[in-house]
Amino acid sequence: MTKLADEELAAVAVILDEEEEEQRTKKRKWVHEAWRKREREGEFVTLYKELIADGIKFYQYFRMSEYCFSILLSKLSIYLQKQNTHWRKAVTPKERLAASKQIQAISVRDFLKYRREEYKISRSGD
Repeated sequence: MTKLADEELAAVAVILDEEEEEQRTKKRKWVHEAWRKREREGEFVTLYKELIADGIKFYQYFRMSEYCFSILLSKLSIYLQKQNTHWRKAVTPKERLAASKQIQAISVRDFLKYRREEYKISRSGD
């Protein structure tokens, strides 16, 4: 091979190596940044504490008392528990139950009422 052919071959090898490294980097980022914010900014983290403080709102949101919610959680937590991984923390049983109860409650109640609670708009704001 000539010196020029060797240089061309080396350049192609470098380009292929860079493309392969770029693809590997893309594959590693499988947890989207928006989902990483869940522990700080997610609906459960922000709203659940406020609902616990107000039993009536808790009941309206989940269609059950906090006591019933805790009993249900104690009975189901073994089935709702997931393992943490190296890349992310698992969703807690309480959060999984809250999400499933929220979906059930949404299907039962008025969608506008749900949006009002989500955006913290009072009834008099209609």
